[in-house]
Amino acid sequence: MRPERSLLSVLLLALMVALGMTAMPGCFGDDDEDKGPTCPTQSKLIGTWEMTRATVVGGGETYEFGPEDLGEITYTFNEGGTGVETTDEGTESAQWSVDCNKLTLTYADESTETVTFNVTDTELTISFQEEEEGVTFNVTMYFTKQ
Repeated sequence: MRPERSLLSVLLLALMVALGMTAMPGCFGDDDEDKGPTCPTQSKLIGTWEMTRATVVGGGETYEFGPEDLGEITYTFNEGGTGVETTDEGTESAQWSVDCNKLTLTYADESTETVTFNVTDTELTISFQEEEEGVTFNVTMYFTKQ
């Protein structure tokens, strides 16, 4: 199988099971000040987010994908910790929770995914890793608030 096709299948599989979130340094405070952890604001997640692009890095290569490659992918986060993932394959409901820059989704089949994220008023970034055939791929997805 060609590497592009293999990576695309990894990304599609990961997108279907993971809400995933950004290459953010983590949950720690500024060394010069004792302000406590600097974490994304959970309330900024509330709303509907549409994927604009995804980057996959692994095996010494970088691949860029857009909605034209992957289909439309939308996540809706509701107040109270419920949400919906919508792709060309269908819709799946989930419960969500945040612990600093980690987003955990629990789906109806009780499977759980935890990803790293960063969010502003208009952009959501999700990062996670997938492994295929012994190669680790770093996946970053970019979303715009609708």
